[in-house]
Amino acid sequence: PEAAAERHRPLAQELVLSPYPLLAPGGGAAGRPRGLTEFSGLRGELPPNLHLLTLTPWEAEEDTSDTSDDTSDTSATHHAPSNTSATLLLRLEHQFELGESANGSQPVTIDLTSLFSGFPLLGVQEMSLGGDLPLTEVSRLLWTPDTGPTQRRPVPKLDPQRVTLRPMEIRTFLVRVQ
Repeated sequence: PEAAAERHRPLAQELVLSPYPLLAPGGGAAGRPRGLTEFSGLRGELPPNLHLLTLTPWEAEEDTSDTSDDTSDTSATHHAPSNTSATLLLRLEHQFELGESANGSQPVTIDLTSLFSGFPLLGVQEMSLGGDLPLTEVSRLLWTPDTGPTQRRPVPKLDPQRVTLRPMEIRTFLVRVQ
């Protein structure tokens, strides 16, 4: 059963998110671009238990697009002004359940500052799952169990170089890239 999870999770992703072949009339060798024929926006493969769930351009309705004040220093160019910066919504998910796999169910840590190729990271802000509210502003419901009131857990400061996801966890970020 343990080995089954390590096989069926990636296979399910492969089936659901399989590439779409697109064909267009071509001009033979003359119509083919020279040089680069393949591009990946990632510097390398993600760990097998991590899935890039969302990466999409993001236009904030309010002031949440300013990711520079809520982050750790991500590089020497962290505060450098850029006329060509863009904000992206990034969601990462840990795709294994706790105890489902000896290897796959382990927490995974990733460095967001070295995740992308071709566009440097200028800033990161962790958001609620919907991407509409900074995580620091989320007001969670506090339950009062028989054992007494629960304490609100503070949101730890985000270190973009060490983002850890636990089993079945989804984390959402606004990332500003150049």
